[in-house]
Amino acid sequence: MDEYIVLVNDEDEQIGVAPKLETHNAHTPLHRAFSCYVFNEEGKFLLTQRALSKKVFPGVWTNSCCGHPAPGEATVDAVKRRLKFELGLEVKDLTLVLADYRYRAVMNDIVENEICPVYIATVTTEPKPNPKEVEAYEWVEWSTMLQLIEKEPEKYSPWCKEQIQLLNKSDMVKIKEHPIQHVAFIMDGNRRWAKKKRLPALFGHQKGYRQIEKIVSRAQDLKIPYVTFWAFSTENWQRSDKEVTYLMDLFRKALKGNLLKKLVKKGGRISVIGNIMAFPKDIQEAIADVVASSKDNTGIQVTIALNYGGREDIVQAVQRMISDKVETSDITVDLLSQYLYTKNLPDPDFVIRTGGAQRLSGYLPWQSIYSELYFTDTYWPDFDEKAFGKAVEEYQKRKRTFGR
Repeated sequence: MDEYIVLVNDEDEQIGVAPKLETHNAHTPLHRAFSCYVFNEEGKFLLTQRALSKKVFPGVWTNSCCGHPAPGEATVDAVKRRLKFELGLEVKDLTLVLADYRYRAVMNDIVENEICPVYIATVTTEPKPNPKEVEAYEWVEWSTMLQLIEKEPEKYSPWCKEQIQLLNKSDMVKIKEHPIQHVAFIMDGNRRWAKKKRLPALFGHQKGYRQIEKIVSRAQDLKIPYVTFWAFSTENWQRSDKEVTYLMDLFRKALKGNLLKKLVKKGGRISVIGNIMAFPKDIQEAIADVVASSKDNTGIQVTIALNYGGREDIVQAVQRMISDKVETSDITVDLLSQYLYTKNLPDPDFVIRTGGAQRLSGYLPWQSIYSELYFTDTYWPDFDEKAFGKAVEEYQKRKRTFGR
């Protein structure tokens, strides 16, 4: 029985179906396909040699899997089906990385003319290849694989080489190889941004607040599970009464606004660190409400640092240990960490400060001893998804040794 392939136009709109052989011979019409690459939890990349290679390019390495969604089948379901069939893999996480990738290639008597979204799958188990479909498989580090393709390009399928070049520009691939658990932001430059545009300082804070949603969305795309934003420091009380009053009103708006509601609805968790007892009671209550509303969610955790100062954090931790009558001989690094505001957070892998200053100013001093630091002249209201991606690319170039 023939396998039928979905035919599409240039806008990827379905215009019909045709047998597989028809869509891969002679003047083949544009049709829908998919490619998928697999990473394990250690960040290693999986290449395969499949039975298809015997007909097209014998003995070459190619994608982890590729194929065609059946008429009426969602592409993500087709990817999962094919990974299960070819490699016996259950998918933990599937991410679209190239939405509108297309290619045309002629290989012996086979013609490919496909709109082909490209996915990355994360798996937790070793492959169990179907011998009728997969000749061999190999885990390889992403950086090593790039070198191998450059050295011996003839050993890789043409679409694999092309996709790898495109994927290498994707920060998603680099995140898979070097996972980031936690990014902490110092949102500096709101007032200078406003001054540069000849606007009141309050406009800078308002624009800066709106940037948070963009950064959280990009962090979700990159599967970063924790982000922390320093919204108000213990020193910020020294600003003018007018500015402090405006910031309090902005916090009220944010805590009850659509940004956090949308995040909670999508499964995100909200937490707050810092001495919130200094805030007006209605703000304390709003904080408690939003934290409670998301406590059972399992998505990205967004932490807001409010009335936070690093020294104050350590002092309150010591005070609480004294209150708990902790014996001096029992005090360890791990124990003290459990008394900090951040006891439920991993230490930040990456601290980003906008606005040009190259210091932490008391932000997470205990927690950031081995964090990678990134300073940019870009003011926070201009720090968008693209700027965040650039920072992530810089992170991926660094080698973390943790003092070893």
